[in-house]
Amino acid sequence: MFDKDHDDAQLMFQARVMRNLRIWRSRRAQLGPADHSRHRRLAKETLQRLDHCHAEFEQEEDESVHRLALMTYCCARCFVNFVWIKSVPPGESERLQRATKQTTLDEATEVLEHVSNWTPREDVGSLPTWHLSVSRDTCQAYTSW
Repeated sequence: MFDKDHDDAQLMFQARVMRNLRIWRSRRAQLGPADHSRHRRLAKETLQRLDHCHAEFEQEEDESVHRLALMTYCCARCFVNFVWIKSVPPGESERLQRATKQTTLDEATEVLEHVSNWTPREDVGSLPTWHLSVSRDTCQAYTSW
């Protein structure tokens, strides 16, 4: 059955997350590939905007809306960190890279844990594939880091 408030809240949150990712991608394309400090600053600003969206959404009381939003939030953070890590040449900012890699892996693991605990189990197949692929790709990349 269609629940207007439920669907509106979920769509609104996802639209805000995607808008932030689109802005990040557009600004990232304007930077030169060697400008790593500006790429990191842009990633940090994007992560802060995502955190702000999530903090506003924390008021949502519908558990099913909240858990999908949490997965979307974690995936978006994973994606931004993952792309930033891949763009930094080896040896540059190694301490920061290690910390960011660990944060990214923790977020990917959190998404996978949410999926493994999802109820009802039959609904896992209807989750957006982006959630699963970002987590899978991050975990696979971790083995090569």
